[in-house]
Amino acid sequence: MSILIPGPAGYLEAQLTSPAQAIGAALLCHPHPQYGGSMHDGVLAVAERVFADLGFATLKFNFRGAGASDGSFDQGVGEVDDVVAAWQWLNTELEPSTCYLVGYSFGSAMAWKSLAKTTPDALIMIAPPIGMMAFDQQAITSPVDIFYGTDDQFIESAAMTEFTESRALVTGHAIAGADHFFSGAADELRVLLHRLLEQRVNIL
Repeated sequence: MSILIPGPAGYLEAQLTSPAQAIGAALLCHPHPQYGGSMHDGVLAVAERVFADLGFATLKFNFRGAGASDGSFDQGVGEVDDVVAAWQWLNTELEPSTCYLVGYSFGSAMAWKSLAKTTPDALIMIAPPIGMMAFDQQAITSPVDIFYGTDDQFIESAAMTEFTESRALVTGHAIAGADHFFSGAADELRVLLHRLLEQRVNIL
């Protein structure tokens, strides 16, 4: 269902998908809007399908200036506020018992920077451009899982190693040979993500 949700720079174009008896919800954040990123991204769709298969409601949205969303690109500053606005709308409307925050590439950086105001049950970052974008220290109280390819041209391997090994709640899931776009590796990403979420669902 296509909807417009209120954001800090006007309305945000979004799509909400929800089964009759959702077991939780997930907010999905897309890659860089100035390089063609939108909520219709293929990698983000992989995550969306996995959550849907497990019975989660999903909300994906276009950052300000992308698609039919109001406003204009704000250099990764106002976009963090867009995440917070979408998060608050999702939790107010559905009141899910469990809510995940998911970001791909640029979207993962925006999701990470929103943690002080979103407090998800878990954060999933897909191909976060660690080393190329700033991932400042955040107070982490829930699990953070990172899915990335070993041949990702937008991740600095040393920075990724430091990021995952210096934070107790952060776990890296490497996909050998995969690039930033998971070319030829989308199914492997789907399987790994499904396995992780299935384990989490069984724990809840």
